[in-house]
Amino acid sequence: MESVAAPAPAAGSGSRPVFDRRLPGGHPYDPALDQHAASDTDCACVAQNIRYDHRVSPEREAMFDASSRRPRSARELRRGFEDYLRDNVREASDPDFSSHLLNGQNVVVGGTANLKRLDPRIELGRIIRLNALLHPLMVAAEKNPGLFGKTDAFNSPPRFREFLETKCTGSAADSADFVRRVLDGLNLAGARAPYHTNWVARWDQLEPTLSSGAERWATCVGLRLPDPGEWLIVLRYSIEDVGTLVRPTVLDAGWHSCHFPSPRRLAPEIGGHPVDLGPRTHWSSDLLAEYLHAQIEYRFEYWEAAGRRLQKANSSTSCSLINCRSDHRDRLQSKYGPLEDWMS
Repeated sequence: MESVAAPAPAAGSGSRPVFDRRLPGGHPYDPALDQHAASDTDCACVAQNIRYDHRVSPEREAMFDASSRRPRSARELRRGFEDYLRDNVREASDPDFSSHLLNGQNVVVGGTANLKRLDPRIELGRIIRLNALLHPLMVAAEKNPGLFGKTDAFNSPPRFREFLETKCTGSAADSADFVRRVLDGLNLAGARAPYHTNWVARWDQLEPTLSSGAERWATCVGLRLPDPGEWLIVLRYSIEDVGTLVRPTVLDAGWHSCHFPSPRRLAPEIGGHPVDLGPRTHWSSDLLAEYLHAQIEYRFEYWEAAGRRLQKANSSTSCSLINCRSDHRDRLQSKYGPLEDWMS
């Protein structure tokens, strides 16, 4: 891999962190981050993540800086994050998060160094928004017209919503057949239409929340559903099925304000912790552990192992983002001790 130099410090700025490192004279991203901090809530939260996410190594920061053509304006920084997420994380055959050189301090299992920091038999749970799969399923249907029938039946978001409503409200056998076809479609789309990096939680922590309905499935893993009526499924599989498992960073989350960095000094196998977007009365006693892995081949048995769960979220999952993040920081501090000035 070509070596890239870390960005040079900018003169005349105060010593504030970027990726939880302070450079004498400030950082080149300071003006852009200041603009985002004074912007809307979502941008201000992402700017805070960028300042304090210590999990981004100097080597990976340098890779981001070079691949995004050294962004300096607020617009360039956001575009750089979005492009990096697409090119170096989601659509890369060898994503940056699996590199020991760039991300070794976050690799839990596998990676280029073939680490084994967790038992590969530990089970994981994944929530998938079916409504977010229009593009990959269109690609799959074009490759295999017999999979879903004519693609013009769901070639726009409104039609896709109607299509899901029809397919998910049939008999149990018909719904199961549709889930099987969705998973086959995601596997068929493959690298031509990457739909997600795969964010997962430990199954033993996630499973107790699944009896509370689809809205709770989403909120407990920090997943915002912009509209009511979205369909969700749950998958269950083990670490040994995923290849490389990592603790995620802000570069893997992209411009996503619900993401929240892990506190300093934690071992990578602890994972990250998603911000719970639900009411306090629904919180579990402990924080969920979250991880990330590359796209895998999904098996129908993963859905069966998770209890054949297919449900509609009848309400959106909105919340006061500032309050949710503040509560999350308090929970982190209760669990791990004083956080001092971190993420404050």
